Amino acid sequence: MNKESIRKSVLLSVTALVSLALVFGCAAPKAAPGAKPDKVVIHHFGDLSGPYAAITASAVAGFEDFAEWYNSQGGIDGVPIDDMFRDTGGKLDAALAAYSAFKESKPYPIVTILYGSAESESLRERFIEDKIFCFTGGP
Repeated sequence: MNKESIRKSVLLSVTALVSLALVFGCAAPKAAPGAKPDKVVIHHFGDLSGPYAAITASAVAGFEDFAEWYNSQGGIDGVPIDDMFRDTGGKLDAALAAYSAFKESKPYPIVTILYGSAESESLRERFIEDKIFCFTGGP
């Protein structure tokens, strides 16, 4: 596979995952009229400076392209999506720190995307306990 076909595959996968998160997240009971947030933040972290940087870079770029396109279509009921990314360098301690920082952010994370299986496995129980929906690209 060449770089272009890999990038297209990653973009398609990220688009499908985010779309599913948005569909299921938006299926919750409707908030009171006029209670729309300024934006919906999708948190994600992964390795942009370590051994998996080549894989993660295209996924992050694909997500940014998707967010730009999705917002041009009106976002979620008129509310734009935004992302908050943190480079963990392939280090588990950096992933744990990123998770803690995201968990404390305002608004509270409703969905997170991870790009490494070690981080996903290590944080699995925390995501369940904290009721944060998580997609992972790791095996």
